[in-house]
Amino acid sequence: LPICAMQQYAGQQLLTGDQAGTYANHFIAVHLQEIGAGQTYSQLSAKSNANPTDQKLAGQVQTMFRGETLRGLLLNAFAFGKMATIAGIGAIVAYVAAALMFVLTGLGLWHAGRVSSEERVLDGSHERIHPTPKA
Repeated sequence: LPICAMQQYAGQQLLTGDQAGTYANHFIAVHLQEIGAGQTYSQLSAKSNANPTDQKLAGQVQTMFRGETLRGLLLNAFAFGKMATIAGIGAIVAYVAAALMFVLTGLGLWHAGRVSSEERVLDGSHERIHPTPKA
């Protein structure tokens, strides 16, 4: 399954958030799982600190640290890619709403030019023609 997820990006340079997320979750995470035999960086680091003479374990800890760091950076790029997509959709919605408001404003001005002063309500002339009774 991890290899299948990576195949869609085979031979491509890593440029998008989706590529970064796939690479982090379906390539690096899988290999880190194999390198650490299912243990996390924290667990391996604790073992390495308990046995400082084990060079193989120290190398494994360094590899896990670098891999987890790279994975975190890639997942950060993935998150910002998602935020950019959402912001782009929001911008399109805002432009459509602005265009609609522009059209409605034009229609309102067109309508205002066609309505007689007796029919106007909001410009104050209605009060002069038909005063509101005072209580």
